[in-house]
This record gives sequence, C-alpha cells and structure tokens, in this order.
Amino acid sequence: MKELLACLLVVITETPLNDVALPFMRKHPGGADVLTLDAYLGENRRRFENLYRAEAFDPKHYAARETRGKLGCSSYEIVKDSRLHSVTLRYYPLPAGVKPLGHTFYLSTPLINKPELFDLAEGKSVIEGLLWEGYRVYMVDYGQPAQEDGRLGLDFHVKTVHDHCLDLITHLHPGDPMSAVGYCMGGTLILPYLARRAEERLRAGLAMDVQKVCLMAAPSSNLTTGQAARGRCGPISEKTIIPISWSSSSVPSIFPPPGY
Repeated sequence: MKELLACLLVVITETPLNDVALPFMRKHPGGADVLTLDAYLGENRRRFENLYRAEAFDPKHYAARETRGKLGCSSYEIVKDSRLHSVTLRYYPLPAGVKPLGHTFYLSTPLINKPELFDLAEGKSVIEGLLWEGYRVYMVDYGQPAQEDGRLGLDFHVKTVHDHCLDLITHLHPGDPMSAVGYCMGGTLILPYLARRAEERLRAGLAMDVQKVCLMAAPSSNLTTGQAARGRCGPISEKTIIPISWSSSSVPSIFPPPGY
C-alpha cells in the first residue's frame, strides 16, 4: 500500500520522488530503468484506471465480491474431542488418488486472523499445496471466543491448546514424523512452546515428536547468535534438539527434503 500511494503521488505530480526509486518501475538485468518517465506515467495511469474500474479502492467491497463471501477451498473435519472453549483442531483429508507420505504438518495460526489464511482459494493455498504433495495436515482453529473466554491467558493459548492438539495427533499417528508451521504470531508463540515441550519430553525420556518448524512472516530471533533469523539456523537451545527451517516466500520451500 505504501508503494501504491507513492506511485499515485508520482502520477499526480508527474514528478519523481527525491532520492527514491520509482515504485513498480521495471528494470533491466543490469538495474537500469526499462521505461522513460513518460512511459512510466502512462503505464501507471492505466494501472490506477483499471483498479478504479474494478472498485479495488473499496477493499471491503472488493474482497467480498472477489471471494463471493467465502474463504477456504479445502474440505476438512473437526477432530473428535478436540474442542477447548472456542478452539478446535481441523483435519484436512488428502484428495482422492494422492499417495500419503506418512508425514504430518501441524499448522499454528495467529489468534487475530482467520485460519483460512493458510487456505485462501484454489491455487493460492498452503494447505492445498501440502495435500497434493501427500502430507497429512492438521490446523488449529481458534474460532470465535465468547466474552467469558477473555479470562483465558497465554497459558491456555500457548500451552494448553498445543499440548491438547499435539497429543491428539500423536495418539492418532504414533511414531509418524511431524513438522509445525507457524504464521505471524502463531509462529512466534509456538517457538517457546516447542522448546518447553522438547524439555518436558526429554525429562520424561521421550523423543521430541515435532522434528522441524517452519516460520512464515513470524517475528523472531536466532537465539544461538542473537541475530534476526535469516535462512537456516541451529537448535533453539542445546536441549531442545529441534532443527529449524525458515520460509517466507513459497510453499515448496517448507517441504521436508526427500528421505526426511
């Protein structure tokens, strides 16, 4: 949105911004601008006219029309005995004809967003991509909390919910490898939870059941170096024995490598 507003300012004033690259300017491989200023202004006038004709400057109306009021393209069922207050655990069956890989993905959603952010529409769905690759998918749905749920704190949302859901999954699929995916706050909050879970299982003499975690747009730091996370990083701590892989761009990059 910031780039779009900057582009609109350039189009209206017909003047480039001082010391700022022109938003949406196409570039040659060497970095030079593809378009002259006049061609750039003409191209972006057409862009804004198209957006106006599509009524895209009314985001609420546009989103409701384009999605037809429905988000999510993948069918799912609620796991038996998973409900805790408004929280449930969704299970997404594999499409017909897809060979199962025997590997589970546990999706941790942020509390503030709808869980369909992992399943926006056909061709634009993390869940759809995972299912067609043969992965088993479970996802936390925090639902619509009631007024009385306001007393529930982080101990419930960060510890109780994940304990309950992961215990259900491991009971249904004992011994199967499992990875966690956390988006935004769902990723930030699942990191300390997984560290705690690993230490609890270590004290109990149990192997860690969640073997990898992938973060998508989740603010976090590499605790082994103190630097913001980039690329692959090491374990959260010496005792957690959790290899971490990070992703912020595409679905295929969160798949475990062959043989994992």
